Amino acid sequence: MSEDGGRFSTILLVEDETLTRLLLVAELQAHGHAVIEAVDADEALSILREDSSIGLLFADIKGPGTIDGLELARITRAEHPRIKIIIGSAHGNLPEWSSEAHAAFSKPYDLEKVMIRVNQLLRPEGGDKDS
Repeated sequence: MSEDGGRFSTILLVEDETLTRLLLVAELQAHGHAVIEAVDADEALSILREDSSIGLLFADIKGPGTIDGLELARITRAEHPRIKIIIGSAHGNLPEWSSEAHAAFSKPYDLEKVMIRVNQLLRPEGGDKDS
């Protein structure tokens, strides 16, 4: 996606599972998105605080580090309210956690549905809260 509709079209992908991360990066890039990768929420938080081009955070809930993806989503909402958030997990109760995000997806990801939602959220009008 080009930056024609706004300045914030880069996606920060937080995923510690290498194969899942590589698959998502390839799919996101195939749809024209710039992607920054992080293997845990600590690394992602550092990136978020330094890079103003990020428009969407896609974070796995579980992972290594001192904070998890859910806490990362909460911090992101507080510090960067313009950033759209997608959370994903192979475990747990996504409906309960989805209040922290603009969308929530269970693993294994349905890439077609994920890409539709990513594209909706990164449109200039920004999508909505429903997933």
